[in-house]
Amino acid sequence: MKQFTRNDWLLKNFLGFALSYSIYSLLAHGYTGGHDYELSFAQFLTHTVALLVVGSIVGVAQYSALSESYNLRSSKIIVVPLFFVAFFWIGYYLSGPPLDIILGFPVLGSVLWIFDDKIRKLTMPYKILAYCGFFCGALVGGMVLTLIDTQTGIIGKMQDSIGLHTIMWLILALPTAVIGGWISGISIKKSL
Repeated sequence: MKQFTRNDWLLKNFLGFALSYSIYSLLAHGYTGGHDYELSFAQFLTHTVALLVVGSIVGVAQYSALSESYNLRSSKIIVVPLFFVAFFWIGYYLSGPPLDIILGFPVLGSVLWIFDDKIRKLTMPYKILAYCGFFCGALVGGMVLTLIDTQTGIIGKMQDSIGLHTIMWLILALPTAVIGGWISGISIKKSL
């Protein structure tokens, strides 16, 4: 049986978020272009497909780190993109950014494993750490993006270029992956 390590967990989260958000903008904007707050049906569709791809890549990456330790079935990977898309759009249509990220990223980072019996048996502080890691990462990513935006105005320019859109999403996603992976790894390790 493959032994869980926090370093492997952190690396798999980093790679999953980095790869998926490196191609997200191409899928979401490559065919339909930039947009304002209101999305056309085609833009909604391309964004949904892009979010499903993100969720699938992160789900596979996390599964590769946890499958043996948690005895996960590969079919469980499908919950990651489905729940991620649902929570992202709920946040988007409730109040727009950043609520889409604040609701979506914690689900993206934890839905595969958070309801496992091993996690449910942990004490409350470890359960909170398990879920809140990716929430904290999303908040830090948002703060980093805000700081960079004050100097560069990247948020206002992101609709002009797939490259800038990709950079913006990586600024959000990579801290989420690293901080979320590191914090949640504490609880996962404890659960084993």
